[in-house]
Amino acid sequence: MRRPAMDTRALTTLLALGALTSAAISLLTCCLVMALLELVRAHGAAVLVRDPAAPGALALLGLIAGRTAMTARALLRAWRFRRRCRRDLRHREVTVPTGLRRLAADVGIRRLQMVADGIAAAFTVGLARPRVVVTTALLAELKQTELAAVLRHEAEHARRRDPLRLLVSQVAHAWTYFLPLARHLRRQVALGAELAADRAAIRHHGRRPVAAALVQLTVDVPSPGPAFGAGPTLTARVRQLETGTEPPAPRIGQRDRALTAAATLALAWMVLSATVVTLTAPASCLA
Repeated sequence: MRRPAMDTRALTTLLALGALTSAAISLLTCCLVMALLELVRAHGAAVLVRDPAAPGALALLGLIAGRTAMTARALLRAWRFRRRCRRDLRHREVTVPTGLRRLAADVGIRRLQMVADGIAAAFTVGLARPRVVVTTALLAELKQTELAAVLRHEAEHARRRDPLRLLVSQVAHAWTYFLPLARHLRRQVALGAELAADRAAIRHHGRRPVAAALVQLTVDVPSPGPAFGAGPTLTARVRQLETGTEPPAPRIGQRDRALTAAATLALAWMVLSATVVTLTAPASCLA
């Protein structure tokens, strides 16, 4: 049985992690708020200091508030960035040459846009209907075979809907922002997407054009979607070019592993405290 790609494994794990933590804390939220209000009404605000379980319960509410804020922040940043980029791309859009449009169709690109820019770049934007964006400088700097490899790379991003995958990973990371493991998995999703797109280009055009294009496009251009530019993924992509297979997923560092374990224990303490507070309240919805 074929093993799923790195980004698919990482995204699945990240979503499972988010679902598990959501199940652990979301079911308690409503009952916990009601229980705390009942305790304060019956015994006064001082009960929040006297009750040994109250600090953990309050910490859980803080965690939920932080989780909500981080999720809203991730969605808002993505929306603002994409809106700004759409406006900028529309302002700089130029007519796509017939030869480039034909080459794009040959590699499987259904929607193509060209913008006037002095930096050679190619990237994929759009969640439901992805489109590939290339700059005018890209045509001037790359040979035909290299250009075809770059377009094939972006066509794979569009086929897989990688902009949507990356947004989902960002939201899932926001759900579990308190776990360093989640940040590590989000980076694996981004890295795995680039490696998968490179493999598609290598299968159709060979290693040499992909390697040549990777050397040419070494600038990590900020874009609203996956871009061909090397950026921080260069080492893994070069290793894949050398071996012909996907490299092992980066291992999480010992420090992040220890912090993840500590955060998991802290979450367990919060959930246990919240459960105790809810069950011992004068009127409990869990009783």
